[in-house]
Amino acid sequence: MCTVIANLFAERGYSVRVVVLDDGDGPLRADLAKNVPVLALGVRRARYAVPPLYRFLRQSAAPQVLVFNHQLLAMLLCLRPIARSKTRFVLRNISTLSEKLAAERSLWHGRVVHGLARYTIARADHVIAQSEGMALDLVANYAVPEENITVVNNAVSPQMLLKRGDKIHKRRGYEVVFVGRLHAVKDLSLLLNAFVRLKSVLPSAFLSIYGDGPERDALVSQVTKLGLEASVFFHGQVANVADCYTRANVTVLTSLYEGFPNCLIESITIGTPIVSVNCRSGPSEIIRPGRNGYIVQTRHPQDFADALLLASRTHWDPETVRATSTKFKPDFVFRKYEQILFPDRNSVQ
Repeated sequence: MCTVIANLFAERGYSVRVVVLDDGDGPLRADLAKNVPVLALGVRRARYAVPPLYRFLRQSAAPQVLVFNHQLLAMLLCLRPIARSKTRFVLRNISTLSEKLAAERSLWHGRVVHGLARYTIARADHVIAQSEGMALDLVANYAVPEENITVVNNAVSPQMLLKRGDKIHKRRGYEVVFVGRLHAVKDLSLLLNAFVRLKSVLPSAFLSIYGDGPERDALVSQVTKLGLEASVFFHGQVANVADCYTRANVTVLTSLYEGFPNCLIESITIGTPIVSVNCRSGPSEIIRPGRNGYIVQTRHPQDFADALLLASRTHWDPETVRATSTKFKPDFVFRKYEQILFPDRNSVQ
């Protein structure tokens, strides 16, 4: 989303710079417009960023900084008066923080980082939440004034749409697709337990998992225990996820919590329906039952399997599915960001 937003502003004549911690040549660098410079602060973790952030504030004349990390926001707010900066800081919150805290195992992140979040988020000049659920969490648990929050959903990456292969043929059988990190928060164990139930009534079903992460070995072991070795495939990270959605019959999500699940909006933009659990933030704002997918209100494997079976028996019109993705188009999302960052359209660009 950082690259998408930066590109959208640069295309419209705004002067844009992307500031990162350590590596300015990561895998998404190729997606960033060539006229958007990247400044690397030269540190591996946010906690070490105070000196380079101070230099940045002293040397930068940027009237607005869109911040993607609340640790960095805390430092920037403390440094602003010291650096005699008048820069306005807008936080783009990236998760449902109370849910993230409940699942956090790290003492540093659970106590120190989260303590900073509780103190600083309400002091941002403005906060962008990716979903209504996230906004409610910020008001209830982080004392952010409701009038200081704007909900702006994520946009689908234009680069992803350009890579889409419309003529790709679906594989034989009924393909269920997951795209994302193989992390405990995604609760892929629930997906596998649901899939084995689906397989018992829909033998043609198979599951393709795209992505990597710390849970891969445990998930491979679970696949073996469930006897699904011939029906579940781990593809790792892929360069072109658009083709994954194009081939799929349905895209799934079983997360414990989300900020705003990009995989769901990417899938419906391609025209592929979705099935998701109703985790606290995101899915209920995307899914239109019967039009672009189904939402599962419980975390019971059988209920999820039943929704997948219903999806397999539903006739989906790709154009109808795509039509539900209008508010996630890049131009629509850009206009909201522009109104927040530059409420006066005559601001210096």
